Amino acid sequence: MMPIHSRKPRKNQNSKHTSLNDGFKNYFLSFILLLYTFIILFGELIFLPESEKRWCQAVQQNNLMITKYENPDYNTDPCRHEHHIYLLYMSINECDHARRMLFSVILGSIIGYERTHTTQNRPAGIRTMGLVSLGSCFFTISSMVAFRSSTMGWDSARVAAAIPSGVGFLGAGLIWKVPK
Repeated sequence: MMPIHSRKPRKNQNSKHTSLNDGFKNYFLSFILLLYTFIILFGELIFLPESEKRWCQAVQQNNLMITKYENPDYNTDPCRHEHHIYLLYMSINECDHARRMLFSVILGSIIGYERTHTTQNRPAGIRTMGLVSLGSCFFTISSMVAFRSSTMGWDSARVAAAIPSGVGFLGAGLIWKVPK
């Protein structure tokens, strides 16, 4: 019998399979992310049939209950709120909101790229500006949607007015560089 200290450690035989499974999971999740991004960007244009009778249950059943609300921004089209297999079980409104958030992150990242690659080399970069833009977009969308189905008058500018104060709060917390 060999002493314990002279034994060779066993190699993990499952390590090759584990790394293959992790690689497959990463590729699969990346594929799903790209698929949903493509559907969000182009799904309404490419995959939805032009005739609403083919994909909208409310049109098929003639349940177009159009109620006139005081809110001018309220869209009474019931087809915008239905989840469709053509859009991977997302509604048209959900695709619209996701598209707005995606573009806000992209445009905020472009601003951050410009800030980091100028001669001043400012500390707030791509990630910071992308996240600030995403937060601003989220607050704006939530202020638009929060009282949309309400019959009473509303003012979406109240929630959106908090965006400048939030950005100002972030600006107040900048790291001040002391010249040497």
